[in-house]
Amino acid sequence: MLNLTKVGFDNRCVTVFSSWVKACEHICDHLLTPPEARAWSLLIPPLRVLLESRAYFELAKRIWTDSDEEGRQKLYDEYAGQIRLCLASAEKEGWYGEDFTWEGARWLLGVNGFVAIISPKYIITAYIPDLGDPNMVSSSSNKSDEEIIRERRSNPLPRYSAECPLQWDENDTLPDADRIMQNFNNSVSYVRRQQFLWYQDGGLDVPVTFEEWRAENSELT
Repeated sequence: MLNLTKVGFDNRCVTVFSSWVKACEHICDHLLTPPEARAWSLLIPPLRVLLESRAYFELAKRIWTDSDEEGRQKLYDEYAGQIRLCLASAEKEGWYGEDFTWEGARWLLGVNGFVAIISPKYIITAYIPDLGDPNMVSSSSNKSDEEIIRERRSNPLPRYSAECPLQWDENDTLPDADRIMQNFNNSVSYVRRQQFLWYQDGGLDVPVTFEEWRAENSELT
């Protein structure tokens, strides 16, 4: 089990995922599956250790066997913290709109470089576009918790591919802040491609660098 967190957006308070099973699915399919895991490790430092030690697959298995409740909760809390920042920055900057995939839902673009989908009661998903599949977890929506747990104990990372590199190319020396900015720009492009929002005045006012945005918005960090 997990102690689920609540976050605020637009005068509402929602739960970070609808159940502990859905939360664990998202942790596995987004935070622990390369290449998306690499991008999340920029925002959640403990993930970098898991990637470098190749321990993330073992952690994914322990998530579904209740053998590491403390590690599972810590990773969930880190995820929820990033989602909280996403919602806060999206509301402040006006980077959100109606999502037509789920009834009554909204998409939100966070300055930390990912997209979240929020329903009136809970966070539906939070992923990094072009690296993560927002439909991966929704594919299990018609299954019971017992079925999901049984399948995940057998295969905790269904999106995992041994061919996917765990780290960036050793010749790539791009600073982490610039990588986060790349993720943000990719998310902006994704939102535009999905036609989630009709932009005014030429589009979003994208920050020049992540550091500059943080310097001006320290209350959100």
